[in-house]
Amino acid sequence: MISKINSQFQKALNLFNSKDFDKSKNILKNILASHPEHFNSIQTMGIILSLQKQFNDAEVFFKKALTLKPNDANLNFNLAKCLSDQKKEKEALHYHEIANRLSPSNLNILTNYGKSFFNLNDFVNAIKFFQKTININNSFIEGWINIGVTLQAMNENDKSIQFFENALKIDKNNFIAWNYLGVSLMRLKKFEVAHKCFSNSINLNSNFSESFLNKGLIYFLLGDYQNADINFDKGLSLDPNSVFGLHSKANSLNAQKKYLEAIKYYENALKIDLYRPLLLSNLIHTKMLINDWHDLLEYKKILKSNIVSGKIVSTPFSILSLFDDPKLHQQNALKYMNSQYPIKNPNNIKNNKVTDKIKIAYFSGDFHDHPVSQLMINVFERHNNFKFEVYAFSYGPKKNDNMRKKIQSSVYKFLDVENLSDLEISNLSKNLKIDIAVDLTGHTNNSRIGIFSNFCAPIQISYLGYPSTTGSNYFDYLLSDNVIIPEEQKENYTEKIVYFKDCYLPIKNKITKKENLKKSDFGLDDDKFVYCCFNNSYKLLPNTLNIWIQILKRNQNSLLWLSEINPINRKNLQNFFYHNGINEKQLVFAKRVEKIEDHLMRYHVADLFLDTFPYNGHVTTLDALSAFLPVITKTGKSYASRASASILKFMSLDYLITRNEDEYLEKINILSNDPNKLFEIKGKISSFYSKNIDEMHHLFTRDLESIYENILNK
Repeated sequence: MISKINSQFQKALNLFNSKDFDKSKNILKNILASHPEHFNSIQTMGIILSLQKQFNDAEVFFKKALTLKPNDANLNFNLAKCLSDQKKEKEALHYHEIANRLSPSNLNILTNYGKSFFNLNDFVNAIKFFQKTININNSFIEGWINIGVTLQAMNENDKSIQFFENALKIDKNNFIAWNYLGVSLMRLKKFEVAHKCFSNSINLNSNFSESFLNKGLIYFLLGDYQNADINFDKGLSLDPNSVFGLHSKANSLNAQKKYLEAIKYYENALKIDLYRPLLLSNLIHTKMLINDWHDLLEYKKILKSNIVSGKIVSTPFSILSLFDDPKLHQQNALKYMNSQYPIKNPNNIKNNKVTDKIKIAYFSGDFHDHPVSQLMINVFERHNNFKFEVYAFSYGPKKNDNMRKKIQSSVYKFLDVENLSDLEISNLSKNLKIDIAVDLTGHTNNSRIGIFSNFCAPIQISYLGYPSTTGSNYFDYLLSDNVIIPEEQKENYTEKIVYFKDCYLPIKNKITKKENLKKSDFGLDDDKFVYCCFNNSYKLLPNTLNIWIQILKRNQNSLLWLSEINPINRKNLQNFFYHNGINEKQLVFAKRVEKIEDHLMRYHVADLFLDTFPYNGHVTTLDALSAFLPVITKTGKSYASRASASILKFMSLDYLITRNEDEYLEKINILSNDPNKLFEIKGKISSFYSKNIDEMHHLFTRDLESIYENILNK
């Protein structure tokens, strides 16, 4: 009988070795029907089910086999790997530990033990086990590559290079090592050398999709979307289910404003991996750019649940327009920063002994005609050059417009560092002995927070560009005011909060109205009451729009003037308003114009600016007020939802600040139907701008300089 069972098992094993898994399974099932504790059959069934990705069933067989042979190293290893495949990494560690104890020199066991730690983001222990593999066998290429990849995950790209180079010394034809070496160099902005690495990898293995995808990523980062898409498409033709490839292709289409195509790729990627970092938030933000709110509530629930549970599913910026919740913003930013930009080394830069001038460096990717520069130019031009030496580190696109030229002429030194790595920029700042580094970008476009994770100055400050906490402990201070961040909200910011005396934003100069300007000059009816909102499309949410719909229905002799960010957002907004009973003549769109001056004239013919929630207008609020256009806002708890309130309070326009939807609706109604009240508000704005605005700019800059001096003297 035993010989018959052994004969049957041998037949099953032969079928297994020839990869005829289903026939092998049938024989094994017959064996186990009569001999349920036949160890080899149980273990082989587990292996086959694992290979067929039926991991739950495989786990059952491996655990049953372990009751028969608990001290079998390979069996413990197989179960651990099966659990890892189900993302049960913490349980997998238990069986890895047993397998490693039973067979301490087994390279496969050590490698997978390290990979479980890697998947749990325990990179220190991951490296510990990967290091053991090369200690046992210095020619074990996978060990060198695994350490390099782990260092990449720790954002230690510069250190990872030597491990990939060591792998290539063992085998110069290892296409995987060439690929990962290229990744490190790409992240360090060594694009030309990285491109050669990916090309080498492709030449060695033209079926390796990852190198095509990474090659595409280089083109994407350089703004060459045509070549990016060619390589993304090639990579996806080799591996259609690559989440990295689908995500990358979607980002490229997004950058080209091909939003509908991008959404399809994001959704396909999500079907494969719902928890891929940043994927869900990229999808939601893209849909919000075109005002597509289908499934928004469900997506928000998933997003919030994942953030609370500690998953990295969103960039910090993307959730500001979704949730009025500073605690959630902090939770998300902390997790994101710890993953993407961990501290490299403690800040050992000693405060420079200031014997002459204080060296202030402003870092931004927006030193051109951009809202941040439109505000900061009034500071740059008024810094006290006898006390301060002002540097501008520009890492954004080279747009040689008038604003960039004005900034260049107003600072002590303007440094174009776009093509330098974060570490190189940080070292340049240290060599210049910068006293205070001010990040004007935060988590917005062109972000380079890695500069600050490398510590570029003894004191590092977040200011202006990003309306929330950075979530990092290497920014010492965040500059704000007590309207934006009340005392009770300070706990939701990782930085120490330093207050300006008044509003944290520099006030804009008055916008002079062209003579005889009329509503009809912009295609509007001169006899209509014009509500407007020129905030970006992603700030528009159904709750706010439903209030605007009520207003338009109550005031039939009115219209709403919105920005046309793209043709799809216009169509979606039209459909939303029309389906909610709004006449098409009550909805008007303002197309983008080449000159900012032409756009600013629009504010002069509108009657009331309606602010968005939870992400207020910031510069748009200032623009409206500088054209004497009242702005009515709803304020919340988060930084982004309190910006307009800060500006309005500074201008003594508290009446325009509301705290709930009912009050917001009521105040809009009052101002729509009471011309005297509206005239009174406009008079207050005019009175504010009758003051010496240039003197205000000077006072604001002196306040900012006092903040710098007080911080240095602490």
